[in-house]
This record gives sequence, structure tokens and C-alpha cells, in this order.
Amino acid sequence: MFSSKDSKIVPRNGHALVVGVVARISGCQNQKEISLDDQVDHAKEIVADLYTGLAEYRVIATKGKGERLDRPELGQIEALLRTRELDLLVMEDIGRLVRGGEASRLCGIAVDHGVRVISPNDCVDTAEDTWEPDVLEACKEHVGHNAHTSKRLKHKLMNRFKKFGGAAAHVPPGYIKPPKEKTDDNTPPKARTYDDWSKDASLNEKIQDGAQLLWTTLNCSAVADWFNQNGMPVGKYARSVKWDGHSVRRFYSNPILKGFPQRGVRHTVKHNETGRRISVPNPKGPSYYQAPHLAHLEPAFFDELNARLEAKNEGHARKPVNGTDLRWRVPRKRTRFPGQFATCWYCGRHFVWGGNGPKDDLMCSGARHYNCWNSITFN
Repeated sequence: MFSSKDSKIVPRNGHALVVGVVARISGCQNQKEISLDDQVDHAKEIVADLYTGLAEYRVIATKGKGERLDRPELGQIEALLRTRELDLLVMEDIGRLVRGGEASRLCGIAVDHGVRVISPNDCVDTAEDTWEPDVLEACKEHVGHNAHTSKRLKHKLMNRFKKFGGAAAHVPPGYIKPPKEKTDDNTPPKARTYDDWSKDASLNEKIQDGAQLLWTTLNCSAVADWFNQNGMPVGKYARSVKWDGHSVRRFYSNPILKGFPQRGVRHTVKHNETGRRISVPNPKGPSYYQAPHLAHLEPAFFDELNARLEAKNEGHARKPVNGTDLRWRVPRKRTRFPGQFATCWYCGRHFVWGGNGPKDDLMCSGARHYNCWNSITFN
């Protein structure tokens, strides 16, 4: 047994051993809820090997990414440790608690409050004098595993994209992706690359007419109105059922329209304060794959159109403060209270900042997109 044989376990309440059990799964597609039960059963087996008397369990089983430091269960665990109610805190490995150095701090709180922490898969037992370097070494392994896996997947997908147009994105309007076909001879299914895609000939004229209108007016909202009037579909994965200026700008800035699908415009970086992964512009820029059969527009026309739009909108960006954007690396869903906390009584949508112009006013986000009649704003 990895734990100290000399460390006799005695319940602090005098009659029952109180054990905290931490179980966590990331919530990925292939993970099952039963995995949480397996972790809890494993913890109970560990306790049974150490103590033969009566035991009570406080189970905290959750779904969430191990790097996330803003998970509410971490606060629950810390509060439970500070109550001095627990005798043991058991988990399969330290990564079930946190995949990072925060685990060492929580283990230190446990030791300070007389709680013994046991993690068999990482050979961690705070009854040992070497528990702190053992925890830090386990944290190093878990953090390294995440980093290496991330790099491996990014490199693999980018390599497939560059070689044969693999790792294709979601299908935008104007394109047809053939369905995957199951085969009996174990050959890969079709529609894995951009070479398998084709243009939707029925939408080619509308896309070109919309581009000409945008060239003339440089007004994305005007093109959105024209698209809505002429039945241009918004696409399978669109959140809104109608075009607006933002969606038109995104659509005509996609280089697949000139036959050059892209990958790597943005990438994720770790926000160390919360452990979240946030999407930021890739300083290296995107990579492109040549697929001329997907071109709805001539490359020269596409480039000139986007250059004119960028020149027109150049002075309308948010003004930097001391050379830095105030929303630098802040997710769009993150905002100051009560923005996106207050909700519309009528439609239930969030209230957002910038109601009808004033920056300090709130308005219903549904009214902004003409989906709710409640256009009243308040400071």
C-alpha cells in the first residue's frame, strides 16, 4: 500500500470516519456518467483498506474541465475542509481535483485543518513527509498531459488541412457537403475534405448579386435586407433565421468564396486566473488550401471588396486606452453587471449594453434584432 502504515486513522468525532470523495469527468462526448460512480466506488475501496469501522461519505461528483479554477465545487471543497468535519479526502488522482498548481494549495488547506488527502493513482498521501513535492509532481504531469495533447491535436488537424484539405469546417451557405457513407470494406467515409464539397449552383447568382450590391453600397445591412427579401438561406448552423449586417460581413469575409478555405485564423490560449481557454487572433495568421472548384467570386474581386470594406470601417473600432483595447482577451459573454444578467419580462432574452445609442443604457437583445417589441431602455 502506498500510504503510511504507521498512520493510524481515528475518527475525530469518536464514532464514524467522515470521508470526502472527489469525482470528476470532463464531460466529453465519449465519457459516461457511470465513470463518476466508478471513481466513488474506487475511493470507498481505498477507505475500506485503511479503516474497518463505520464510515460516512460526503461525495462531490461533477462534470467540468480540470483546468477551470472557477468551478463552484472547488469552493465547496475548500469550505468543507475548513469546517474540520472531514477525516479523509480521497480521489483517484490529483487531476480529479484540479489539473494545475491550485491542487497543492487545497491539499495544504486540508493538512492545516487536520484532513488527510489520499490519491492512489498519483501515490499522494499527506501522511507522508514528502506529500507536497509529490502533489507538485502530480500537478506537473497533469498539466503537461493537457498541453501535449492540445499541441498534438492542433498539429495533426493542421497537417491534414494542408495536405489534402482535411479537418473541414461547418458548411456555410452556398455549399453542399455530401453525407457520410458507411462502407463494409473499412474504407474511410466520404466528405472528409474540401475536395468532396461542391458549390450550390442554385445560390451562385444570389451570392454574386449580393457581392455586387455590397461593392456599390458598402452597406452590409442593405445586403442583409436584400438577402432576406430574395430567400437567401442563412445556413444550417446559424443562430438567427434572418440575415443582418454582421452575418453578411462574416459571410463575405470568408475566403472560401474565392476558393481558398482557411484554418487557424484564431487559436486558444489559457487564461491562468480562471483556467479557461479563450479564443484569440492567431498572430501567425491562417493557413489556406486551394479549392478553386468552390469559388463563387473571382479572387481579385473578393480581395478588393474586403479591402474597401476595411478602409470604410477603419475609424469605427473601439478606441484603445493607453494603446490597449479595453476588451483585450475578454470573452464577449463576459460583461459588467447587470448586462446579460437582467432579462426581458416579455421574451426572456438578456438585456445588453448600448440601448439605442447611449453606452450606459440597457435594452432587450431581442429588440435589437427585431425579435421583441420591448424597445424601452433604462440607465
